[in-house]
Amino acid sequence: MPFWYALTLLLSLAVTFIAHSTWGKPRWLALSAAALFAAMIVYSLLLPVPINDQIARWKPDSLPSNWRALRQRWDTLHAIRISVLTFALILLIASCV
Repeated sequence: MPFWYALTLLLSLAVTFIAHSTWGKPRWLALSAAALFAAMIVYSLLLPVPINDQIARWKPDSLPSNWRALRQRWDTLHAIRISVLTFALILLIASCV
C-alpha cells in the first residue's frame, strides 16, 4: 500500500504541474487533490497502521479484552480515509475535465 499511495501522490503532482500550465481552477483542483493524498499518507501512518501492527501480533486463541473496540476504531479510521481519498480522486478528475 505505501507504494500505491506514493505513486498516486507523484502522479497527481505530475497532473498538477505538467498537465496544467497556468494557475487556473484545474491546477488548484489538482493541487488540492495532491495535498489530500499527501495528508492521507501521514494520516495512515499515524492512525490506522499502528492498529494494524497491533492486530498482526494477536494470536487467535488469546485476543485482548478490547479487541472489538480496536476493530471498530480501525473501521472508523478506514472509513474516514476512504472518504477523503474518494474526494481527492473526484477533485483530480474534475481538474482533468
